[in-house]
Amino acid sequence: MKWLKLVFNILFSIVGWISSALSLYNADTFSLGARIIFLLIIFALAAIYIWVQVCSFCANNFNSSVHKSKDQVNKYLLKWLNKGSRTVIFTRDLTWADESNDILQTLERKARNKELTICLYRETSTTTHLADLGAEVYIHNMPESKLKSRFTIIDYGKNNPKITVGTRNNSGQFVNERYDMKTNPNACSAFIEMFELVKNQHIKDTVELLTDK
Repeated sequence: MKWLKLVFNILFSIVGWISSALSLYNADTFSLGARIIFLLIIFALAAIYIWVQVCSFCANNFNSSVHKSKDQVNKYLLKWLNKGSRTVIFTRDLTWADESNDILQTLERKARNKELTICLYRETSTTTHLADLGAEVYIHNMPESKLKSRFTIIDYGKNNPKITVGTRNNSGQFVNERYDMKTNPNACSAFIEMFELVKNQHIKDTVELLTDK
């Protein structure tokens, strides 16, 4: 449906441009050479317009995935986790890790390799288990009402970290939007800074607690 809308918009615009081009070509006001130049300019602009529209469509539709069920979400997240090395998970309670043995095994492997950091509302038995294996766990204290989006960073600390952000659309379907530092540097930096802010606050609170003791 989205492709049909794109094609219709392009065709509708191009037909208007062609009509204008034919009108210019048939006008006696300009010489034949001038009319040919006008036609070439119009065709060049039409080609650029098509290219921009297609690129914009691809950027808006191929950097996100819509899932109809939790099973589809978990398959997507498993594939995402296996795309990169050092991983940061910013979530509420990491329940999706308990819904898939494959995901849990992947997180266990990353924990053992010191490639896993989890930031969540409160610790669970799963995060305690992963922490015992080597994962870093930080508490963000953000309840469901405040935490609208969950995100997972892969290749954290490298030149081009990639982030997938989980939300729900107006139809209630699960949506994961993808960002990377090359194409969406501002969005990537915002999510990374959010995680690092929570991490630093957690460390500060821990140090203050130990100092008080």
